Amino acid sequence: MPKIVSKRIVKERAFATDEKAGALFDKVAGFAGYGFNKSHSCEYTLISYQSMWLRTNYPVEFYAAALTLMDEDKLPAIVRDATQAGIEISMPDINNSSSRFEIVTDTRICIPFQRIKGISEKSADAILAARVAGRFANKADFLARVEKRRCNSAQQDKLDRVGAFAAIEPGQLPANDPTRIKDQIEL
Repeated sequence: MPKIVSKRIVKERAFATDEKAGALFDKVAGFAGYGFNKSHSCEYTLISYQSMWLRTNYPVEFYAAALTLMDEDKLPAIVRDATQAGIEISMPDINNSSSRFEIVTDTRICIPFQRIKGISEKSADAILAARVAGRFANKADFLARVEKRRCNSAQQDKLDRVGAFAAIEPGQLPANDPTRIKDQIEL
């Protein structure tokens, strides 16, 4: 009587030898190494080329976008790179900052309000909503127009300590004054 063999047993016998298994593995490993690298390397090359073109031709826009999109741990390297490219990264300014890194001039980017420890998105939105009516003339104008519940005195103090009011408040130290560095690092 003929013996009936299942398809599974036939497959197992076909790959039973070490030589066949090794040959199959070599084929899969060879293609996997080549296929993955080539497809990804083409895409990475294209992205790198486009990024470098933007960085060369539109540096302030490139760095503003990169600083806005990147994670917190990558920011110091990008700030160093921007500084070496001649772009100044300035502290938050009550009339220029927003919820992202803002381009102020062709060589200056302003840090967003939310990068200050303790300034929430709601606080930044309250400042921006008050600024719709026009730029703030001084700190008193700021206090009169911004909703106090959303931007309280503690948050106003933090803005003051980093120099956000320096450009509009007579007699204040400039935002880049060396005596402000400790507060700017802390906040």
